[in-house]
Amino acid sequence: MKFSIIITTLNKHRFVQQRLFEIYKYVPEEYIEEIIITNDDALSEEMEKVVSVQRYSSSYPIILLGNPKPSSFSANVNRGVDYSCGDTILITQDDVQISGNFMTGLEISLANNLHSVLGRVLDFDTGWNNIHDRIIPYIEGWFIACSREIWDDIGGMDEEIVPYDAEDIEWSIRAKQSGYNLVNYTSCYLRHIGGQTIGMDEARRVITEKNIEYIRNKWSREELGEIYE
Repeated sequence: MKFSIIITTLNKHRFVQQRLFEIYKYVPEEYIEEIIITNDDALSEEMEKVVSVQRYSSSYPIILLGNPKPSSFSANVNRGVDYSCGDTILITQDDVQISGNFMTGLEISLANNLHSVLGRVLDFDTGWNNIHDRIIPYIEGWFIACSREIWDDIGGMDEEIVPYDAEDIEWSIRAKQSGYNLVNYTSCYLRHIGGQTIGMDEARRVITEKNIEYIRNKWSREELGEIYE
């Protein structure tokens, strides 16, 4: 099983450098179809240099995508997936540290859960996933693995959710609506630092609440009742 690994970033070239080195060091190359770095802004000289240097020591393609100006996390993810060519997709972020070969376990889990999406599933009240008095289980957006067929069936992340936060909740609703299971996958070799790109402050809380309200307006109480009956 080969993976198209999509790493999202926002001008964090040092994080990208670390993640590329960790993948090169710990992940057997037979698992890698390609690595796509998708930066939600114009490409800097530093970012291009980081990727160029790593290409010399890697046998797999490393592709760098930019954007004229920042758009949203959803659009950045979708851009990376749309550009990729592998049959199996792994979406992760520049602030997810890798300390060992997590791919073998992921391959086994995907093979055992063919009709599923894998990642860290939160099925309790996180403070954000209470939609119409219903707790919505969701896969956190920093690590999502599934086949391309499943991704295409669900559709990409909702680009009306801007600039970030709660897109993984909305996408998980559509995954469930499409009949797919959300399967919890964790590894001792993965650590999400969190909050490195956009921080954690009052301004972010306001954005998150706005996006949760968008989801409430998009998905009615009756629709959620049918999906999660």
